[in-house]
Amino acid sequence: MTDVIYPVTVPKWGIEMQEGTVAGWHVEEGKELTRGDELIDVETDKIVNTMEAPSSGVLRRCLAKKGETLKVGSLLGVIAPSDLDDKAIVEFIAGFKPADVVSTDDDPGAPKSEQVEPAARKPQAASEPQHSAPRRVRVSPAAARRARELGVDISRVQSAGRRISPQDVERYAQEHGAPEIEELKSPAYEALPLSATRKSIARKLVEAKQQIPHFYLSIDVPMDAALDRRSEINTQSTQKVSVNDIVMRAVVLALQSVPDVNIHLVGDEIRRFRQVNLAMAVATDRGIITPVLHQAETLAIVELAKAAAALGERARDASLTREDLDGGTFTVSNLGMYGISEFQAIINPPQGAILALGSCEERIVPGAEAFQKVNMMRITLSCDHRAIDGALGAQFLSKLKVILENPMEL
Repeated sequence: MTDVIYPVTVPKWGIEMQEGTVAGWHVEEGKELTRGDELIDVETDKIVNTMEAPSSGVLRRCLAKKGETLKVGSLLGVIAPSDLDDKAIVEFIAGFKPADVVSTDDDPGAPKSEQVEPAARKPQAASEPQHSAPRRVRVSPAAARRARELGVDISRVQSAGRRISPQDVERYAQEHGAPEIEELKSPAYEALPLSATRKSIARKLVEAKQQIPHFYLSIDVPMDAALDRRSEINTQSTQKVSVNDIVMRAVVLALQSVPDVNIHLVGDEIRRFRQVNLAMAVATDRGIITPVLHQAETLAIVELAKAAAALGERARDASLTREDLDGGTFTVSNLGMYGISEFQAIINPPQGAILALGSCEERIVPGAEAFQKVNMMRITLSCDHRAIDGALGAQFLSKLKVILENPMEL
């Protein structure tokens, strides 16, 4: 009776995807579901996607546990009618073989679990409803852990975003007077398995450092004029512009002026791009994510600030799509808000360079007639020496400095 059994398998979201990690089930084993209901969260390369139920029926088996990593096409669960004999389910699982899996890049924002076809699918009645269940707020692993520590019922916690965070749990605990649970005796350390996102980050960073001949150029940029320009913009707009937004807009202009830095290195070919797809590093509880501002050269400073804020929020809420992460031609990473004076970032291949921003620090420097106080930012460019030489990197940094010192064109 395999004609009424539907396998739920790890889909292939993107050409490079080889495996997925179960982030959590929305439906318990034995529960009835309708086609389109949220079924399971699968974490892939920097994205957590929600798979929807591909067919109505009962979730007869949950074969993959939370945190388990499986290859594309592997069996996650089985959907079948409630009255189907359990022996048929066992035989189906024992004899299951993954079919050829195709990529579903056409709609990265709406992944479905229909990449693997069942042996034969039961025709669906024309009258069967095809609606989706209401969207549910996701719970981050850190939030679930914090809820257990505080003795908070996580189902009662609400969040303004799409993902409940540890801060949401702590806020609920304070508002409802939840007692702090007693700290249990524990070993000297806690073993934390790497998430799928951190595994991907680790793999790519190791490859980048091993295969890319990095070199670094640093320059000190007086930021007083840029900070004044930012204050002027913020008095005229409801969308507040950050220092990072100012620098990113200047980076876009500098890349247009020095396009040989706005590149990919693919094999023996340098691909120089006409448009600037600016990637920005965002810190999340899953690791550093680099969403992309596509065609950033078309965005005025206020538009860029608005788009960057929206991307940052979606990165922290784990609601980015594959399109949000693909196509970056240059990356900006900023640790200045943490008081870091300078650092060297690792290039994100196939890009040819990445820019690291330090904090704005007040320094005493010699002026025309006397010493003066200046807000200075140290900026460091990491370059792939196979495609960008020292003179070209220096030309880009010099142009960036000129723009920030004369920011009216921003």
